[in-house]
Amino acid sequence: MTRNESKGLLQSGQNLELEAPPGGTHTEQKDGSRIVKDASGKTGAKLDNEKTLHVYTKHGEFIEKTSGEVTYKPKDLVTNWQSLHKAGRVDVSKFEDYGLSGNGSITRFPNGLEYDRSNSKIKIPLEHFAHSKDKQVDEHGNLSRVTVHGSDGKVLYTQDRTGMHVPTVDGVLTQTADRSSQKRALH
Repeated sequence: MTRNESKGLLQSGQNLELEAPPGGTHTEQKDGSRIVKDASGKTGAKLDNEKTLHVYTKHGEFIEKTSGEVTYKPKDLVTNWQSLHKAGRVDVSKFEDYGLSGNGSITRFPNGLEYDRSNSKIKIPLEHFAHSKDKQVDEHGNLSRVTVHGSDGKVLYTQDRTGMHVPTVDGVLTQTADRSSQKRALH
């Protein structure tokens, strides 16, 4: 979800963009609330009438108020999400633990970036429309690495012959050339 604000034009909670995960749906209810379901039809989030966002995970619920304050109500013993992050291949059943979502050939990364394995296309989120690319070439003049920076100047991803690498808070998620997703620690 993106909360759009602009001094003098939009107030907090006045303009909201709520996007479903790949293959999911987004529906507005009669009472004005909105429901987001994943590709399997499971409710993943609800935006209530007060514009409070509830995100439901297998480990608990995240609640974001219009002020931006986020709280977490666990439903199991997991309170430190980084403790779930292990180096190695990330199975689809664990995507949620890493902030990933996916459906079929599309994987959405925690920074909103989407990668479509069926055509190797990368979709950059709208908030990074002013992104930039740095290209590196090898000694023969062949493209060897591309680094893409978002509108905020932070690295959105790098891409090289081994795959696409998306930085996260505690490591790098890599979509490898053989189309598996894996996580590895930063050094």
